[in-house]
Amino acid sequence: MRKAGYPRSLLWSGIAIGSGILAALAGIYAQNHEAGEMMLMENGPIESLQTVVLCLAVLIYALRIFKSADGVAAACISVAFILILAVLRETPSCGSAFYEGGICLSRSGKYGISGIAFLGALALAFMRRRHILEALRPRTFMLFWPLVLAAAMLAGADWAEHAHHQGIEEFLELTAYLYTMAHSIWLLRKT
Repeated sequence: MRKAGYPRSLLWSGIAIGSGILAALAGIYAQNHEAGEMMLMENGPIESLQTVVLCLAVLIYALRIFKSADGVAAACISVAFILILAVLRETPSCGSAFYEGGICLSRSGKYGISGIAFLGALALAFMRRRHILEALRPRTFMLFWPLVLAAAMLAGADWAEHAHHQGIEEFLELTAYLYTMAHSIWLLRKT
């Protein structure tokens, strides 16, 4: 691992808070305007964009896994696996009552991809087994602290969904995924 320092707390926290507020405002606006409502349709454009952003983040974390054999790469295995599950969550189910066309996965397809991703993560963890303990050390773990803020945004999105604020939910999810992708780029470049 290159000695690049850790993600700067004031910068990353400020970006998370600022983008979270903007996401909530954009969600309120979209939910209250006709053009925004089209964007917020179930399996609509914003959810497609979320899926694309998540796929890019998975790809970038995967690049970091293969960039070097160290604790950061070992930690990226778990992050990439979790993001693959998020991709599957955001991908519409072909049998859904809300599905209106486009890319979709059957329920068995989602289970199959989940299983393949799990086996792939296990295989990668086995290949990086010498670095698993290093991944759990505070100096490595601290490189990933911004993902806690992304998780907080997703918790806010979950609250918004339960409170029937679909616009806030979708924009907070998109923001959390963009923030996660920004972290993946930072990690790839700096470590």
